Amino acid sequence: MSSFEPFLYGKYIILNRIAIGGMAEVFFAKSYGVRGFQRLLVIKRILPHLSKDEEFVEMFIDEAKISVELNHANICQVTDLGKIDGNYFIAMEYVNGKDLRAILKKAYVLQKQIPIEFSIYLIAEALKGLDYAHKREDTITGRSFSVIHRDISPQNIMLSYQGDVKIVDFGIAKTEFKLHRTQAGVLKGKFAYMSPEQAMGLELDPRTDVFSASIILYELLSGERLFLGETDFETLERIKECKVPSLQNKQKNFPPELDQILQQALSKNADDRFQSAGDMQIALTKLLYSKFPDFHPEQVSDFVQNLFKEEIKAENQSLKHALSKISDEQIQKAEKASELDQENHGHQTILSPSSLKLQGIRGFNLTQIFRFDQWSTLGKTAAMFVLAFLVYFVAKAVLVKKPEAPPTEQKRAKSTQLKEATFIFSSIPDQAWVYLNGEKKGLTPLNIILPTDTFYDLEIQKEGFISYRREFQTDPQALEMTAQLEKVKPILGTISITTSPTGAKIYVDNEDTGLNSPATLQNLQINQSYKIVVEKDGYRNITRNILVEKPSEEISINLEKITATLKIHTVPSDVQIQLDGKNKEHTIEGLGLNQKYTLNVSKEGYEPVTKSVTINNSYVELDIELKKKETKFGFLSVSATPWAQVIIDGNVVGPSPVLSHQLHIGSHEVILRHPDFDDIKKTITIKENQNEKLIIDLRNP
Repeated sequence: MSSFEPFLYGKYIILNRIAIGGMAEVFFAKSYGVRGFQRLLVIKRILPHLSKDEEFVEMFIDEAKISVELNHANICQVTDLGKIDGNYFIAMEYVNGKDLRAILKKAYVLQKQIPIEFSIYLIAEALKGLDYAHKREDTITGRSFSVIHRDISPQNIMLSYQGDVKIVDFGIAKTEFKLHRTQAGVLKGKFAYMSPEQAMGLELDPRTDVFSASIILYELLSGERLFLGETDFETLERIKECKVPSLQNKQKNFPPELDQILQQALSKNADDRFQSAGDMQIALTKLLYSKFPDFHPEQVSDFVQNLFKEEIKAENQSLKHALSKISDEQIQKAEKASELDQENHGHQTILSPSSLKLQGIRGFNLTQIFRFDQWSTLGKTAAMFVLAFLVYFVAKAVLVKKPEAPPTEQKRAKSTQLKEATFIFSSIPDQAWVYLNGEKKGLTPLNIILPTDTFYDLEIQKEGFISYRREFQTDPQALEMTAQLEKVKPILGTISITTSPTGAKIYVDNEDTGLNSPATLQNLQINQSYKIVVEKDGYRNITRNILVEKPSEEISINLEKITATLKIHTVPSDVQIQLDGKNKEHTIEGLGLNQKYTLNVSKEGYEPVTKSVTINNSYVELDIELKKKETKFGFLSVSATPWAQVIIDGNVVGPSPVLSHQLHIGSHEVILRHPDFDDIKKTITIKENQNEKLIIDLRNP
């Protein structure tokens, strides 16, 4: 269990710290209102040393100003912006779930494929929220806010355990009304999910968010990062090139309609894409329920709950433990602060409980509530009256003397008034995690305000390096600490690969190993994942992501043969067809891809055709026309004693004698028939331009 102690923060009770980064810290909190109203939420607070950074504070306030205007089921709602003890904070809706990055990572670790219909649903829901944000208008003026998120990434799309999809973090969003302007040409957002125009630093419109959402859809469907390179520069170059492999060619039974949607959504030219988030959402939703008619959002809820069942159990226990540590005194103070906040403002928290002074936040609160520049004279008068009313109550609260705190509270306050200083933690290399007394603080280089003359257990961790540990005492004379991290010697392992049939080429992380199966891959790092692809002509490519967890891994792969169909069109149509010596019909199925066959087409009286055919595609058509044989003749003369009826090849020629009867060269059957004698049958071979003679005595055959 965590040793974190809940504490009062204005009208909120902080239950636990969720995370801390280089700019802000995020807390899990609970609010208490009148008549027992309670609510779980998240508090995002600027780190103390950044509260004096005017540019950062402006960006933080912008995030709240944008988010508070967006009230949609698929957008995480911001409920409060305030300033307590000089530190700005945002209160926002608590989403009980995980972001898509955590879901992708967990599915990868457990070797679970996210179903196609789930992926479609997740992005369609996110697009609903984006479409709302892009088209949101001021309710008073009707002017569009023109919100562009600019940082749509898996980390900023949440999926609750109940199956709800929420967009979060409008920290670098752009609007028409934004006071704090971003410098032109400055790239903000996660590089791997940028649009081509964003990567080039061009002017952006809502279509950039649709492109980013489409990258995530591709990643959900394929399990692969679409544009990620070895460096940020390489990633940006790949985005600018915008080459998108077809998933229909890589996955069996992948809907071609979905592949078409992806190709359109990820077009390099914005004019070739879906022109709004709503357009793409409609296309995805139609496809979802036409291809997967039995789909229901509850299936997504079941999937994510099963994926994180251990984490959910731990989170519920942690929440129960944190709630049990809240004192009645803290609840009473939180309720009182909430009541006072409502009496004095009736809107956002602009009150510092420690001083009971009104803390105005530039451009966010009173000017947004009253909008003096947009009201009529009567409205302005009413607003001024309300403002005067608020000032009266605040002044009254300030002038009323507060009762002295009990001696124990005075002692506690005195004991916490320690001198503080900003300590700088760095490492070589940087981007290492800093832990103080076991609590994660952030990545190096990191500035932290700490009380002086206090002992801490310091640990600095970075994957692939030996952890740096030491105990130190905070000393104002030694504000910088640098850790030289040593690389961990990699533990190497092997992967033995067998395929059926054998002889498949083996690729590792898109590099040709030069090996054919069966083979053993050497010098692979333990606890590292490798993308292994096996290829063989006539068989489907197989891709496996293998996490090397032990010194020796074995995988066996059954290759799936790719079959093809050959359709033969002949003139004339009634011909005999043979493929590799076997009689076939005009349509031949089950042929091997990239294989050669010998094809024979023949018919009596025509020149036969023999050709070699290589099947390069899954469906091949051939047109074959037979030429008639050149006609050559000879002659036959027949004499019979006594006379006889002459029949040649079943045709009656007439009574004998028959003189120089023209026939095609080759064999012919001749019958001589007389009513008083038995039929005489003879086979005669006619030669070109020669007259064959047949003389028969029926009396003495």
